Amino acid sequence: MDLQSATRAELLVVCSKQSDEIEALKSRVSWFERQYFGAKSERVIPQDPRQSTLFEVPEAPPPESTTVKSYERSCRKKQTDTGDGKSVRFDETVPVDETVVLPEEVQGLSPDQYEIIGEKVTERLIQIPTQYRVERTIRKTVKLKDALYTAPAPPSVIERSFADVTFLAGMLSDKFLYHIPLFRQHQRLNVAGVHISRGHLTRLVHRSLELLEPIYYAILSSVISSELVSMDETPVKASRKVKGKMHKAYFWPVFAEEEVVFVYQDSRKHEVVPKILGNTCKKLLSDGYSAYQRYAESRAELVHAVCWSHARRKFFDARQHAPPECEKVLELIGALFAIERETSEDDLLIARRTRSLPIVDEFFSYLNFLWFEQMVERSSLLGKAVAYAREREKQLRQFLNHQDIPLSNNHVERAIRPVALGRKNWLFCWTEVGAKYAAIAYTLIECCKLHGIEPWTYLVDVLQRIDSHPAREVHQLAPKNWKNIVNN
Repeated sequence: MDLQSATRAELLVVCSKQSDEIEALKSRVSWFERQYFGAKSERVIPQDPRQSTLFEVPEAPPPESTTVKSYERSCRKKQTDTGDGKSVRFDETVPVDETVVLPEEVQGLSPDQYEIIGEKVTERLIQIPTQYRVERTIRKTVKLKDALYTAPAPPSVIERSFADVTFLAGMLSDKFLYHIPLFRQHQRLNVAGVHISRGHLTRLVHRSLELLEPIYYAILSSVISSELVSMDETPVKASRKVKGKMHKAYFWPVFAEEEVVFVYQDSRKHEVVPKILGNTCKKLLSDGYSAYQRYAESRAELVHAVCWSHARRKFFDARQHAPPECEKVLELIGALFAIERETSEDDLLIARRTRSLPIVDEFFSYLNFLWFEQMVERSSLLGKAVAYAREREKQLRQFLNHQDIPLSNNHVERAIRPVALGRKNWLFCWTEVGAKYAAIAYTLIECCKLHGIEPWTYLVDVLQRIDSHPAREVHQLAPKNWKNIVNN
């Protein structure tokens, strides 16, 4: 009998472990299904208790409708896409070709035989395929007395290159702003009658970005020397690890004072963070990756804060499997973000200490209740979410004492999006050199977007300035400072 009891107990333990493993696998499959088929948005719209659902039967009949006089109704004209009037919107930078058309009835008559009393304008937005033009400069050689004279060749960004600065800036913008790989640009050039090898296009991109490299390092120096730095990482395939397989490397975006710089590294190892940041910054905002925690432990004076959006995301992923618990947690975190939106910058620190602090205390008290009293399964999505937040309580509370630390690291993740879009188009960087040049391009273009600068205009101007600009003042060509040079 004792043997049967022991065997039964062992079977119960095995069944319990298998049940937990099955639930964990179901949760994982559910997460992958949502990533592949479902919506990526993590927005949660709270249900108003006064709002009834679509299929809810009301307890009382709706009130009788009242008749509204027709002349009191506000009529809204439907917009049409006929092109008449103001239905097509564009600014003054779009070229306009005007054609004046007279009725057939007045064709052949002299202007004094009819009177124009008005006009109707019809506008159509047309598109012309990408055009390439050749600027041919013919420099005559003349003989004056016993000497020969020829005008100097027009200045060129790349010496002895046929590529104008506008062509170089266009290639960089197409590849890194609009995510058009050089393969597709090469196809478009061939259709337009321009026959350049893809290898030469790659060399032109590398030469152009090599010229812009000093500006990149000036931005990097400015960012890592800031007091508050936000950091993240995103994978990229670069260089072949073995034949037929690309090496998995990383772009590390570092954000500070409305500037972002992408640093290419061949791994995600812990030593990468101190290699990039050094010892200058005083505050660091990141996700919960252990590399940032280890870096913070190596610097006792560093204030390390963890992003609340990353903590929220784990509860959002567990929402389907533990709705009541996750809904309460998401509601508490949503209240923190609501306070940030409603409060002005001058009153932010006071609001955090008076309004946010009680919410944070309630948040962690509820997590402790789930962990110790409810005994949530540690391997479940909810258990992992609770463990993630509890282990980083100190870092999640840092924003309460520092006004300049944001609640989330979303501004860095927004800067990463173009890299993710690019990966889906150009797929990989064939060499590590190409990956480093891609980091330079993304840095300059994203900084332009942060400061409302049109990247093509910036690249055209800076590529012409960089050769003659003083090296000690190269930081002035960073997008943040470039506006001042142009305006002056």
